[in-house]
Amino acid sequence: MKVHLDTHAVVWLYTGEVKKFSKTLFGKMQSADLFISPPVMLELAMLHQIGKSRDSEDKVFNSLHKEIKLEIDNVDCAKAFLKSCNLTWTRDPFDRLIVACAEVSGVTLVTRDLHIHNNFKRALW
Repeated sequence: MKVHLDTHAVVWLYTGEVKKFSKTLFGKMQSADLFISPPVMLELAMLHQIGKSRDSEDKVFNSLHKEIKLEIDNVDCAKAFLKSCNLTWTRDPFDRLIVACAEVSGVTLVTRDLHIHNNFKRALW
C-alpha cells in the first residue's frame, strides 16, 4: 500500500515521536510504501527558515529516506495545483496542495488534522 505522509507525521517520525501514532496506524505505516508529496518538502523548508525546525528539509528527508525508505512521490504538479483550487474548505495553501497531491495520486494521506479528515475520504489516523 502506498501512502503519503502529512508534514507533521514526517516531523514526528524524524524526531522519534512515534508515540503520537496509534499502534494500529504505526503498524500500517510499517507495512506501507511511505511517500511525501513535493509540498511537504516546501513546508519543511519554510518551517526551518522561520525557526520552527532546527534541521533543513534535505536533512529531514535524507535521514528518513535512509531510515524508513521514505520517497518523494512523482506527482503531476499541474493536476495537483488545479485540483487544489477547488479545495475551498481550507485557506491553508499547504493543506490544499498536500491533499490535492494525495487525491491526484489516488493514495491515502496519513494526517492527524481533523479538518482534513472531515473533507478528504482517504485521510487516515
